[in-house]
Amino acid sequence: MKVVVWLLISLVLLGIVYSFSTCQSEKTQGRIVVTIFDWPFAIQIQLDNELIKTFEAKNPDIKGLLVTGNEQKYMTMVTAGVAPDVAGTGYGYIHYYAERGTILPLNDLIEADEKKRNAIVSLDKIADPAARRKAILALDESIADAGAKDRAIAEMDKTIADGKTFNCAEYFNARHYYSRDDYFPATLEAVTYKGKVYALPSTGSPVALIYNKDMFDRYNREHPDGPKLQYPSAKWTWDDYRKAAVALTQDRDNNGRIDVYGASMGFHRNRFPMFVWQSGGEVISTDKNRCLMDSPEAIRGIQFMYDMLWKYKCAPTAQTQIEGATEQDESVRFKEQRIAMLLTTRYSYSKLLKEGKIITDFEWDIAPLPKNPDTGSRTSIYIGGGWMISAGTRNRKEAWRMAKFLVGDKASELTMQAGRAIVANIAVAERMTKGPNHKPDHDHLWIDIMNDCRPKDFEYRVGVAGPMFDKAMGEIYELPYDRRKPKEACINCANFFNQGLKALREKQERDRKEREERQKKKGSGQ
Repeated sequence: MKVVVWLLISLVLLGIVYSFSTCQSEKTQGRIVVTIFDWPFAIQIQLDNELIKTFEAKNPDIKGLLVTGNEQKYMTMVTAGVAPDVAGTGYGYIHYYAERGTILPLNDLIEADEKKRNAIVSLDKIADPAARRKAILALDESIADAGAKDRAIAEMDKTIADGKTFNCAEYFNARHYYSRDDYFPATLEAVTYKGKVYALPSTGSPVALIYNKDMFDRYNREHPDGPKLQYPSAKWTWDDYRKAAVALTQDRDNNGRIDVYGASMGFHRNRFPMFVWQSGGEVISTDKNRCLMDSPEAIRGIQFMYDMLWKYKCAPTAQTQIEGATEQDESVRFKEQRIAMLLTTRYSYSKLLKEGKIITDFEWDIAPLPKNPDTGSRTSIYIGGGWMISAGTRNRKEAWRMAKFLVGDKASELTMQAGRAIVANIAVAERMTKGPNHKPDHDHLWIDIMNDCRPKDFEYRVGVAGPMFDKAMGEIYELPYDRRKPKEACINCANFFNQGLKALREKQERDRKEREERQKKKGSGQ
């Protein structure tokens, strides 16, 4: 069996090496090959090919080569010594690669770009034309050569003579240079490890509240003498959410079984942390040495989720099968008007939109998350990823140009058109979530939510902590089955997680001692 496995691995490695050696022949045609690795989804492949084509049109000296696969294939390529120059991944993996030195810290590249950007932008702050001419001539040659500077000065003088304002930032294309100011803070936090940026954030989404307006309206018509249900808004607390969910949960056909639920609660790690955070708790300590899921605040947040299912019975449990629903998927249930409110990411638009247009036969919209009535917090959770550059790349400058392009204005615009996530690029995200006749009506609220969200800070996929991490998360996953109570699940989660963290620290200490021992032997010439 082992022989077969190694044979298969060898064949994969040979195939990768062959494809890479073949593509290198492009260099003889004066083009440098930059390989881009991404997930093998059809819609993503189509988008990536369009992005590469667009990049090549502006960068004729570079040939982009797309390679697709999962994380295992990526690691196989790294092991084989043929790591892709640029690779896309979810932010949960970035610290794993950073810890092993397989990807580059990007701070030096980013800071060099920001210096150039600032040099250009500062020109527009100079009111005196003579002083501005002098500053243009002083620009670094990597920004503009002598000819470009002379042309800029001539264009500026002509523009001023015409009584108009000359914009240096636009003329010298300041946004060509990467600046962290252009990207949502949460997206940058997600790709930062031990103070260094290891990827350029690309796309993702926080969690918002998506609701069926028609179901709210129908309830109000059917209960003319009762209190009116207001649409979800920034005024809502979780108490308002719960009350509306209870009211909207109904047995529509009077057969003794609930067929319409007011809400849906996700207990997986892309959802439950926001209830912990909003309750004043944390999943893990700031120094990442202790899981804090056994705190009263964390337990209180999880208790609210549990009660929605088992006390108020206004959200489906893990065993719930809604009669007549074509799929027991929360987005499909929402589309078929079996659930009135979803706590979900913008990725769910894939079920609700087609080619940018609403395909459902009812009115729906989005709202911010309700806030915790005790703490006032409405912090959401951010799910997303970014583009890494391999530590082993032989084309560092070209890879940097490619990575910058993939998160730049044009690529971000194409990405928003093709996908359902929010790009990390603030200007593009703002522009493409609003406008005349844009649907849903409050799509622009995603921008506000992006500014009030945070990434998960507790996912450890490093060595021996992995199995215990999965076991810890599994305790929370038992709650929608009612196989655990909230306090028990939270305490067990913390215990398992802390066992994993302890094992991780012990392993890191062993590795440190082994490195020191190797250095001593190397220094003594043994």
